[in-house]
Amino acid sequence: MTAIAHPLIRPETADDLEASEAVTVAAFREAPHSSHTEQHIARALREAGDNMAASPVTLSDGTPAAGSPTGVCSSALTDG
Repeated sequence: MTAIAHPLIRPETADDLEASEAVTVAAFREAPHSSHTEQHIARALREAGDNMAASPVTLSDGTPAAGSPTGVCSSALTDG
């Protein structure tokens, strides 16, 4: 069995913004439910000082889904 690599979670820096926006655009490019404004929403939240966090997800058998410390990352709003 292949070990799951755990990504380094660190605070976002200004150098990350362009890549983060590109990943967001690519992630929603083919999504039929998307209005293709997700990158603008994320930018507005950053500018407003709101936080986004990764939400860990596990599979039904309790195994962490690949992609984050304990599962797939998804954007979520958090308080301050």
